Amino acid sequence: MERRKRVELFLLGLIGGFAIRFFLSPYPGFPGDIYTFKLWSYGALKYGLRSLYSYSSPIWSDYHPFYLLILKGIGWLYQTFFNPQFLNLTLNPNPFDPHSLFFYDRKAIILLKLPPIGFDLLTGSVLFLFLRKYKPRLALPGLFIYLFTPSIFYLSGFWGQADSVFTFFVFCAFVLFLEKKIFLSWIFLSLAFLTKPQGGAFLPLFLYCTLRERGIKIFTLSLLIFAGTALLVFLPFLLGTSPGEIYRILSSQVGKYPLTSSFAFNFWWLVSLGNPFSDTTPFFFFLTPRWMGIILFSLFYFLILKFQKKLSPPSFLLSLSLVSFIFFLFPTEIHERYLFPLFIFILGLILLKPKLAWVYPLLVFSHFLNLLQVTPPQDIFPYPCPQILLSLNLFVEQNRWVGVSLSFLNLSLFFWLFWVYLKESKIDSGRDFK
Repeated sequence: MERRKRVELFLLGLIGGFAIRFFLSPYPGFPGDIYTFKLWSYGALKYGLRSLYSYSSPIWSDYHPFYLLILKGIGWLYQTFFNPQFLNLTLNPNPFDPHSLFFYDRKAIILLKLPPIGFDLLTGSVLFLFLRKYKPRLALPGLFIYLFTPSIFYLSGFWGQADSVFTFFVFCAFVLFLEKKIFLSWIFLSLAFLTKPQGGAFLPLFLYCTLRERGIKIFTLSLLIFAGTALLVFLPFLLGTSPGEIYRILSSQVGKYPLTSSFAFNFWWLVSLGNPFSDTTPFFFFLTPRWMGIILFSLFYFLILKFQKKLSPPSFLLSLSLVSFIFFLFPTEIHERYLFPLFIFILGLILLKPKLAWVYPLLVFSHFLNLLQVTPPQDIFPYPCPQILLSLNLFVEQNRWVGVSLSFLNLSLFFWLFWVYLKESKIDSGRDFK
């Protein structure tokens, strides 16, 4: 394909991907998340970033710092270009009240969704560049598949969550690691963790690969770069808040939703038959579900590291896919969104190794219905939710067997991928996948 045509199709993919997300962006999305992001945007702008990590502040946050920096920028844009009286608004803790903090202002809603949308497009672009090197003829199909995957554009364009932001950083870290740009890779890993705590799930894999491939010196320097990046991002918050208080606020996320599953179609949703229960009461002999989840997650992680034989693109992508999967399946308190990073890794893998291609549509189907389970009801909005989403939401909610069946499907897909991983590792650690 000639270069000009390729560039035109690349831009067409980006424009189309943006268009479908922008079309969905005026909808309020998930009300609790959108309202909270607006509240933190308001608090960061009015009281300063350091106030967000103080329990004594009128508005405090338990979110990781990088996305709070983005939210402050969104607040500044909103005040500068759309509502000069933004900081004079009266706070209302009820997000469903018509007079609450700019909740029904479509301009504010769209602005808050632009970062997740933009990082979706960036992730697709990095996937395109990655495939241009390893499978050029599939670079454009890969871009289009990713940007038009329903669960991907739904979460950023309609829901408005920030999973695409940390996913972009982790995927960049993977690409840079393959290019032997180890230090730059660790900067991106740090930004992933500083955006959402889920980014921390990938750290042991990168730690192991750095130590094995580059030795103790590069390993130590990588940790220092990770910590230095974190310090720079935390600096605006540390100017008026003690590290101890920041740690107490951020660590309060653990146990915030003390249930076996927070609507995730995973191992615990299957065990509970769609009726999550407390994860702090003994379940198996003396073990609580929380500790069982930690043990299962750690066990599978250990096996992933043990059989990670060669740092080639397919094997590394499969390792990252499995890490994404076990983080979603086995710990407790997991939300339905947490499967999101899996899709960029599994898509890259199946484009390199098409024999696994049948897995992707099944995962998309399962995840999309899982997301739709928590689509908000129509009557709380002045802008109605699309009827097809409400119908699917009612279908999944009213038929418990759907979630239980999809949980079984997710577990089955994981164990099949894990079997492939073990088989390929044992066949020949010196060669790549057949």
